[in-house]
Amino acid sequence: MEQSELQNTITSETRSSKLKIPRWIWVAIWLALIIWAFARVQDMVGTATGNNPVAVPYSFFRDEVANGNVESVVFQNDQIVGLFANPIRYPMEGSPELRQGTLQGTYNYFVTILPPIPDNGLMELLVSKGVSVTSKSTTVSPIIYVLVNFGPLVLIVIIIVWLMRRKNQSINY
Repeated sequence: MEQSELQNTITSETRSSKLKIPRWIWVAIWLALIIWAFARVQDMVGTATGNNPVAVPYSFFRDEVANGNVESVVFQNDQIVGLFANPIRYPMEGSPELRQGTLQGTYNYFVTILPPIPDNGLMELLVSKGVSVTSKSTTVSPIIYVLVNFGPLVLIVIIIVWLMRRKNQSINY
């Protein structure tokens, strides 16, 4: 009778140990979710407040600079992101985009792409109109690059090794 009780306790212990998930996994999941939320909060707040930039043609951007309606710009590779001095309604009345059904909205921020042909007079125009000009680098930190590219692979390998070790431990009992 003692043998059967001993066997029942061993089988119940092995069953309960198979279903237990280590606490560190839950902590890791929560940390990953918190980090993701902090990384995305700027996009979420920007969407909620309506501060999303409108994509405008380069010619429209240049006209707004000439009219003195651009307060600041940030150059990043071939892209320009900026702030209008006064909010604009875009697409403009009578534009082809409006006729095609694009909804008109009021925007404070804009984004445009530099044309492949160099515009040597752009910087002179921006400076003459008192526009604040900034340039940002798009180089990624090597640590971030390694984490993004190899992190998921390392995580999968760690999980596979952990599962194999658990399986071997349950077989040994």
